[in-house]
Amino acid sequence: MKVIDLFCGAGGFSLGFKQAGFDIILGIDLWERALETHKLNIGGDVLNADVRDLEIKDLPACDVLIGSPPCPDFSIQTQTGGKRKKECTALSKSQKDIAAGFHPSITKGWTSCNCKAGFEPGIVLDPFAGAGTALLVAKEMRRRFIGIDIKQEYCDMCEKRLAQGVL
Repeated sequence: MKVIDLFCGAGGFSLGFKQAGFDIILGIDLWERALETHKLNIGGDVLNADVRDLEIKDLPACDVLIGSPPCPDFSIQTQTGGKRKKECTALSKSQKDIAAGFHPSITKGWTSCNCKAGFEPGIVLDPFAGAGTALLVAKEMRRRFIGIDIKQEYCDMCEKRLAQGVL
């Protein structure tokens, strides 16, 4: 399956998908040095671009769209608030806007497995759930979701936040 990684950085998120057998066809980031590292570590194409300037129709066809925008709640650079925190929040919204246009009709493989199991859109998989923000957004959008994290403390945090229902 073909994957595009928004906010790819040096390729940590892409690496997990590559190790799971996915084909990373494009990494997108603004940081040129990170893109050079991504290209060396992951392969595939890279694009030096601001995701706020992209639309899904501008991207090559893919099966999976992933991204790790800067997290305004946990990033050291945003703990003082201000402009940087607002930028991170805007970047997260940009990713959401791009993903909103991500629809199976412009990709391949979503419903072509011939398993006759049917297709149910909107199941969110977050393999690095952290504090659970993506899961809360999925819950608010009335989507089913699966969150995974290696640290039990983050799993506990997700569970608590999801029970509260507060983003």
